Amino acid sequence: MSKRYHSGISGVFCRDHKTRRHGRKMDVYYIIRLKKNGKAVDEALGWASDGWTIEEAARYVGIIKKNMKSGIGPQSFKELQAEAQEERALLAAQRAEERRKKRITHLNFEEAAARFMEWARYNTKPKTHVGYEQHLRLHILPELGQMPLAEITTHEIMRLRAKLEKKKPTRGRGKTLAASTITGCLGVVREVFNYCIETEVSAQYPDTKLFTGENPVKHKKFGAAKILPKKDNRNLRVLYDDEVDAILHASHACSNDQYHITMIALHTGMREQEIVSLQREHLTAIDRRIIHILDSKSGTRTVSFPPVLDEIMHMRKDATRNWLFSGNGVNGHRTAASVSRQFTRIADAIGLNTGINDNRLRATFHTLRSTYAVRMLVGGMDLENLRLQLGHRDIGTTSKNYLPLVESFRVESVARAHQNGFIKRLDK
Repeated sequence: MSKRYHSGISGVFCRDHKTRRHGRKMDVYYIIRLKKNGKAVDEALGWASDGWTIEEAARYVGIIKKNMKSGIGPQSFKELQAEAQEERALLAAQRAEERRKKRITHLNFEEAAARFMEWARYNTKPKTHVGYEQHLRLHILPELGQMPLAEITTHEIMRLRAKLEKKKPTRGRGKTLAASTITGCLGVVREVFNYCIETEVSAQYPDTKLFTGENPVKHKKFGAAKILPKKDNRNLRVLYDDEVDAILHASHACSNDQYHITMIALHTGMREQEIVSLQREHLTAIDRRIIHILDSKSGTRTVSFPPVLDEIMHMRKDATRNWLFSGNGVNGHRTAASVSRQFTRIADAIGLNTGINDNRLRATFHTLRSTYAVRMLVGGMDLENLRLQLGHRDIGTTSKNYLPLVESFRVESVARAHQNGFIKRLDK
């Protein structure tokens, strides 16, 4: 090993390689020497062929001396190396985080919706999940699917809404989508963004969310992305005695299933989905004229029925089938949609909807529920018991939907009774 020598710069020493050259000169090894606690301490830097220069060595000597004098910072080359390594690791982590965040910001709406739907599969009711899927597939993804979440602004939401307002429905009598459908679509977009705002990228990054911006769909009084006001979708139609007789006769002529479903709805106020979902085990208390309704739209409740349904209930319970109304539905029973469509066809055929264009006044299956509620109020049932029978969570829903119909039903019923009971004068 060659002998070291002083470089001529304070604190910097050199040692030449015996055989290896660097350029025209022999390769030089640089060493720095500093006094620490009264003792000279040497620290090796490296060869000139590795990039070290006498100027670089002098710079490190100056830094360490300054730190030793102030008592702050690394006070040896080894400590300087450790600090530089930490800084490089931190910088690399920061760059990796920036790249990861950049990938997140490029998450498009279709990818975000897929994650949301996977969550919704286990955290929402099946009917709600199906509704989300239909809104996304038919109306939302064709417009927003490939757009990064960061690029979906209130302007894009307004553009989506404008397109939906002009869009023709895939079925039905309407010329454009219903306001409730448009509101539902915007609601799904809002829920997807809410999910992304509250959900972390992964367990490894619990503090990083899928989306960190502001939800572009908001309930703002003056905001550009204001949700459409809800349309009045109440069913204001109530069937009178002659109309009830006509619908029952027509339903009986259609099929026993349709007739029995209509009778149950008319005398209990149950929804079509609740009726078609009935199983034999739900009728364990029919001797006390009680039906158990499980996991319905409004939860679980019991419904009482009048003696006029005794024969139908016992006939259905004594059947060998588990479902009271078996059919081609996914679960093996008739679907609510098929029952509703069949009722509408019957109502149209017997003229209940002739000349009526306002959907609120048309006779639909829900009209049976309204008819039951209004007749019970006219007969003296109090609102709280009616609420329990219908399965409303809030008594305000019961009063808002049905109390306004009571007086008009009473007046029209009296008028019809007078007309039917009028005795013609013999001298006319």
